[in-house]
Amino acid sequence: MKLLVPDEMRNILRSIRDMSRLAKHQARRDLFGELFPPKPNSISLMANDVCNARCEMCGIWEGHREKGPTLEEFKRIFQDPLFDKVLSLGVTGGEPTLRPDLDRIFQAGIENLSSLRYASIITNALQPDRVVERILASRDVCRDAGVDFSAMVSLDGVGVVHDRVRGRNGNFERAVKVIDRLREAGVALSVGCTITKTNADHVDELLDWVIENDLLASFRIAEFIDRLYNNDNGDQIRNFTDAQLYNLALFYMRLNASYETRPAVRKTYSSIKGMLVDNKKRMSGCQYHYDGVIISAQRGLLYCSPKSPTLGNLLEQSGSKLFFGNIDKRDAIKKDHCDDCIHDYHAEPKFTEKVGFYLQSKRHASRYSIERLTASARRTAPCAQFDDPQTLRSNGVLIVGWYGTETVGDQAILWGVLDRLRRRANPPKRIILASLHPFISRQTRVVLDLDDIKIIETYSAGFEEICNTVDEVVVAGGPLMDLQALDHMLFAFTCAASRKAVARVEGCGLGPLREPRFIGAVGQMLRLASTVELRDQASVDRSRSDFGVDARKIDDPAIAYVEQHLRQGVSMPASDERREVCFFLRKVGAHYLPGMTDDERAGLNDRFEEELLSFMATIVKERELRLRLLPMCHHWIGGDDRVFNRHLKRKLIAGHGLLDEDIQVENLPVSPDEILTAMRGAELNICMRYHSVVFAEQANAPYLAVDYTQGGKIAGFLNDIGRPERAISLAKVTAGRMLDATESVWSSLV
Repeated sequence: MKLLVPDEMRNILRSIRDMSRLAKHQARRDLFGELFPPKPNSISLMANDVCNARCEMCGIWEGHREKGPTLEEFKRIFQDPLFDKVLSLGVTGGEPTLRPDLDRIFQAGIENLSSLRYASIITNALQPDRVVERILASRDVCRDAGVDFSAMVSLDGVGVVHDRVRGRNGNFERAVKVIDRLREAGVALSVGCTITKTNADHVDELLDWVIENDLLASFRIAEFIDRLYNNDNGDQIRNFTDAQLYNLALFYMRLNASYETRPAVRKTYSSIKGMLVDNKKRMSGCQYHYDGVIISAQRGLLYCSPKSPTLGNLLEQSGSKLFFGNIDKRDAIKKDHCDDCIHDYHAEPKFTEKVGFYLQSKRHASRYSIERLTASARRTAPCAQFDDPQTLRSNGVLIVGWYGTETVGDQAILWGVLDRLRRRANPPKRIILASLHPFISRQTRVVLDLDDIKIIETYSAGFEEICNTVDEVVVAGGPLMDLQALDHMLFAFTCAASRKAVARVEGCGLGPLREPRFIGAVGQMLRLASTVELRDQASVDRSRSDFGVDARKIDDPAIAYVEQHLRQGVSMPASDERREVCFFLRKVGAHYLPGMTDDERAGLNDRFEEELLSFMATIVKERELRLRLLPMCHHWIGGDDRVFNRHLKRKLIAGHGLLDEDIQVENLPVSPDEILTAMRGAELNICMRYHSVVFAEQANAPYLAVDYTQGGKIAGFLNDIGRPERAISLAKVTAGRMLDATESVWSSLV
């Protein structure tokens, strides 16, 4: 056992003490904060009102020249009894590194804020040498006093995107230089991105860069903030197009799913997403409700940055009198402005919120337990039987499946399923789509012009009510596979079966399906179903052999969408005009690589990527073709293809000598029509996503299918249509056979 030296023991004991103080403070805040407001435990300090950037979301640079309090004034302010519980001091501006006495401001805080434990600074990094020098001097002051110090560098995009937002050419390169030098010096470092209309389409690229450089980053939506004098900046602040709002919601979903780990920040990101696309009120807490205050460069005390009036001058009036004597103003801010404030303030959840979340999660786990639902289904007789779905007379139809996580292929499936419903002799009066993430399905409704369907959130009270009242439930398209979301489909089927309503499986495939609990769930769904229609013969055979359920094969519902696209009369260009190869790629997930260790899967993906890059570089250099990388999936749940595509582009430019103009990457979501138009205009399509293969085949576009499903759904589809030669296995790709396979396809097209 390692023996702790006195300094280490002292630091541990101090950390325990600080955590105890913070817990006590939070408990008092949560339980009695309204009746007995606590003193603030954090200060956001505007060191000046001067800035050398020209940021499009801020007005400080437009004529404000307040240099801020003197050191003596800072000392007097910090000595106010109001601040004797302050644990954290964050220094901002303006641009705080413009002050030559920056380190002495921190020294003043250390000497006069008796409880201080944490200090931080944010900088625009426009003058690298000066910025680094003054930040390191401030860090040293804090380190010598045992105060934790961190720095944040503003970074709003990669390259010229950041420069445009900040209004200064070369700012990105300077910021990177500051980041590198501060990291080398051991400064605890993060970057902060402010999202405006200008950079909204490029935030994913910045997150890629942050991840590749192993940096901690925060992403905030630009907000109207009184202390930034930006109320006239409405052209950039919260002025996004519908497409930008959708993409930003996807981005915040990606952040929470694959990057952010801090609970309070994750809650803020979920809140931002809800405010952007779901018209929800702010649901994340705010440190300025109870814990924080602002000290302005004009020596004023504010409750928060966005909407607080200046309560008074701290050099002229008692801080305690200003703070506690104006609580009604803070209450008015909370009442009138907080619900709509999208600024990225964070606060740990209240005790009551934690209890509520715990109870909700326990209820969900019980109500949607796969095991419980499967056992219940076994005791339930099958749904109502009939011969032909087209003869059904249903007032209301509930569609369930993977909706709310739909890919371009799933969008086409939905169109095909709805087309069949509308072609009935007696079309349903109501069609309801259950969606795991309604904002994604609302975008599908816009893309496909489906104004007549209602979208309801899965797992909600409304969803459960619909399940218990609707005439017909349809699991529509997509694979029935080893994923937890099978739970809501089985829930809907058991509800339908208990009332002898209709429940159908339409256009699905089976697998990958290996885990016993999911196999059991799918087996009961098939048994309860009124009819089972599957999209490939292999799935039909498995339904009969493994589950004893008769099924019939139908065309994938997405095919109907392709057919209507072709009927619109979009003509293909002449062969000599096709100068690009389109790629519809994805990462190969663990579902499709069974029996491998994580290291083996990573090795296979690395070899696949190396051969793919080599192939792409070859066709550019030898055939003088252009590469176009398009996403079939544009959200993180299904593996956002855009992330992989951007990664490949960076690799091709850095390691294979290709130029930016050789490779087009679609950075925003694309529609099924855009995919089909691109396919039909390409000299060749390299298809990995299952529905990219279906699209290319049905559109009579030239293609080669990379069978990442290892003989699964892609091979099943191609075998059913008698085109197995159009597939190349992962093994052949990693063996360097992709160019040969492509030449074979090109030869067959001549």
